[in-house]
Amino acid sequence: MTKPGFAAKTGSTGCVGKYAIPLNPGRWINLNSFFNIDFGCVRIQAHTTTNLNTMEVNGPIIFIDDDEDDQLILKPILEEIAPLSPILFFTSGQLAVDYLKTTEQRPFLIISEVNLAQMDGLELRRQIEKDAQLRKRAIPFIFFTHPVYKHMVEEAYDLTIQGFFEKRDSISEIRMQLRAIIDYWSKCLHPNRFTNED
Repeated sequence: MTKPGFAAKTGSTGCVGKYAIPLNPGRWINLNSFFNIDFGCVRIQAHTTTNLNTMEVNGPIIFIDDDEDDQLILKPILEEIAPLSPILFFTSGQLAVDYLKTTEQRPFLIISEVNLAQMDGLELRRQIEKDAQLRKRAIPFIFFTHPVYKHMVEEAYDLTIQGFFEKRDSISEIRMQLRAIIDYWSKCLHPNRFTNED
């Protein structure tokens, strides 16, 4: 039996598989906490809700990479994985910093190559950390780069990044890496994911 205001899914046994509580209009968001109750063959999965801001989950993905060939490969993959997020490519760290300081949009992720001809990815991260307003926005920052060296990874983590990935050789492996990143951060909470009501 489905309660009013709830959505129920039934399995092959006829048992209820899930109850999901709908949110307010414009807030269709993955729910992040739940509990399970077993009643014989009936298994109810009830979700608790949090007032989350969907703007960032569907916000732009900022990608910094000055290799045009990489851009041609990565852009369609990201568009496939995150179809609701605009993909914005920048060829230098400085261009990305200028955008972040002036935009009213709320980016979902920053993904950067380390090896850039102008301001490199490490200096880009330093600039973000030095700026109080940018740091407060808590935009997840991921390095996605090749080649990778130990000293580079150590320096990157000293700058409080949220992940470091070495680009794989094949498109299928790159797709798996990017999907893992997007899936994780789509579900993960950070301070700016909450609405002003919280």
